Amino acid sequence: MRIFLKRHLHVVLLLFLTCVIAASICKSFWSSDKHILINEVCASNLSTVSDNYGRYPDWIELYNPTSTDISIEGWRLSRNKALDSGWTIDKKTVPANGYLLIFADSDDVDGEADFSISSEGTAISLTTSFGQVIDEVEIPHLKPDTVWGRIRDGDSNWSRLTPTPLESNNGARELRDELSASVSFSKESGFYDKAFELSMSTENGLRIRYTLDGSEPSADSQEYTGPIRIDDVSSEPNVYSASEDAAVRIYPPKKPVDKAVVVRAAAFDESGKKSDSYTAVYFVGYDKKDKYSGMSVVSLVSDPEGLFSFDNGIYVLGKTYADYVSSGAEKTYDKAGIWWWTPGNYHLRGRQAERAAEATFFDEDHSIELTQRLGIRIKGGGSRGYAQKSFNLFARGAYGDPYLKKNLITGDRKEEAVSLFSGGDDLDTKLKDMLFAGIMKDSSDAVLEGRPAAVFLDGEYWGLYWIAQKYSKTYFADKYGVDEKNVVMIKNDAVGVGNAEDKALYDELTTYVTHADLDDPAVYEEFKKRVDIDSLLDYYTAQIYIAHTNDWPGSNVGMWRVREKGSGEYEDGKWRFCIFDVNSTSMDIENVALDSLTEVSGKNWLLKSLMKSEQFRKDFREHFQKISSDLFEAQKVNSKIDELAELIRPQMELTYERYYSGQKTIEDFDAKVDELKEFFEKRYEYISKDVEKNCTRERRGYER
Repeated sequence: MRIFLKRHLHVVLLLFLTCVIAASICKSFWSSDKHILINEVCASNLSTVSDNYGRYPDWIELYNPTSTDISIEGWRLSRNKALDSGWTIDKKTVPANGYLLIFADSDDVDGEADFSISSEGTAISLTTSFGQVIDEVEIPHLKPDTVWGRIRDGDSNWSRLTPTPLESNNGARELRDELSASVSFSKESGFYDKAFELSMSTENGLRIRYTLDGSEPSADSQEYTGPIRIDDVSSEPNVYSASEDAAVRIYPPKKPVDKAVVVRAAAFDESGKKSDSYTAVYFVGYDKKDKYSGMSVVSLVSDPEGLFSFDNGIYVLGKTYADYVSSGAEKTYDKAGIWWWTPGNYHLRGRQAERAAEATFFDEDHSIELTQRLGIRIKGGGSRGYAQKSFNLFARGAYGDPYLKKNLITGDRKEEAVSLFSGGDDLDTKLKDMLFAGIMKDSSDAVLEGRPAAVFLDGEYWGLYWIAQKYSKTYFADKYGVDEKNVVMIKNDAVGVGNAEDKALYDELTTYVTHADLDDPAVYEEFKKRVDIDSLLDYYTAQIYIAHTNDWPGSNVGMWRVREKGSGEYEDGKWRFCIFDVNSTSMDIENVALDSLTEVSGKNWLLKSLMKSEQFRKDFREHFQKISSDLFEAQKVNSKIDELAELIRPQMELTYERYYSGQKTIEDFDAKVDELKEFFEKRYEYISKDVEKNCTRERRGYER
């Protein structure tokens, strides 16, 4: 033994020193004042902070209480204590006395944890590359835009807090614990022929407080003490529909608009804790209102403070306009003297301009087809200045479900968003977008289909809208059978669907097209490997036929493709076109002779380059003749116009009364429909000559 020790003494000493050093490191590393802490967790991020791609995933904040930067490369974050299957952290360092934010999303996004955090409660663990648990926290149920955090940085006590991403928790406000209780209504939302008594109930020992104006119940709201009478309240004075807080077309209704009864209720305990709010909407006596017969109805209920208030209302001019006026900025008018782009709260975009709403969709028979909590935003460009604005509606996990519980248009696969479209700039007929979608639905282009509905906002009639599809990853997955995570859409030169780096795919195309000699047949063939030529020809010939020149092609241009090629029909990596917002087209008799091809070809980088190609001009001319005799054949189109006009005419009469207050009548609608039909009866005579002239022109006519 002695001989062995003598012979291997240096090895023994080396092992001993290694153990001592390792123990010293571990002691230093694992001491409570040295290791990294989970400091704050957001499991339902609606608008607290966005990632590098403009998205709003869940997030975890780590805190380093030491005076030394600490690398956490190779460490793991996991949920539900599944330590062996967590997400491995890449090259990240938590700064001394500072914070690191790690986003968490089930989508595969570079640099972000590959799991989402359940807002219903879960556990989050932080471990080293050796599997040692550094920190672990059990997270309770969390409401959107709240966090579970240490009440002070590094403190052992946790609470629900207001979010403070990348900032100290010391200034966060503690939030009252939630009350786990529900409120039940004796009758569900719906249409009723006669008035009735509504009862509400909750758990013993709790009180119910309710509102009838769409606002969230509070401790100051009316207390429920017995049944309340639900009747038709249409004769009561207008509240929200009486507003004149818009930029243009301000004609508040002269008489009361149709209304529904909106009941919002919540349970409260003696300490003031509040349950979730519960909403019901009742339409009484609408069996006698024939203009709603056979028409879908949509009720949107959202706290009026988030819609109509000066500071936070997304539907009004509000503070944004007041700040604009006080700045002394000049007003920008169009040539007709209308103030189209007046700055207002309604121009705010993104998650900060999204409001939670209880959406109830009734079908043509007025049976409920969908009730869901959704996020609503104002939709559109210049049309945001009108009194009747469009809405985008979003399903999110933060509201209870990341997808609509029912696809409201096709009835097929899941969908994450839908629009309530007012008709945009098509103020007189409101049918141009749906007409064009119907004409082009079987083409090679993507279109947004829809169906009409009467919309009520916080219980007041808001006019005719179209429940319409919205371009999203689920739209393309549903329509074309591609993986929703593999979709890229460019809208108006920016990424509409996908990640920020996907813009490079589009930039590569624009660079190629603007520098290539497309008159070379080989180059033109190469171009067709990058862009679906049938989709392109459908897109440009159709837009030019309808004289779309007011805001296109400078705006309202969309293209999509898959990021990674696959074996499917639409997984070839080619760009295809998306049609939307054709409501400002010149489809009226005054523009029937408009040479839109000449006007457009000089404005659009793609068409300008393509028109230099003799082969493309030949293809364009042939394709134009094809769609002229088929899709845009006058009798066929006018039959579609008559069908749509008849469908919406009763609601258009109410909408004219709601928004024009006698300035226009249903006879104006009829006249505009006739003009639209006359446009298609005469359009081919003019545009066919222009196409022939442009497409047989010498190539030099299209030189830069």
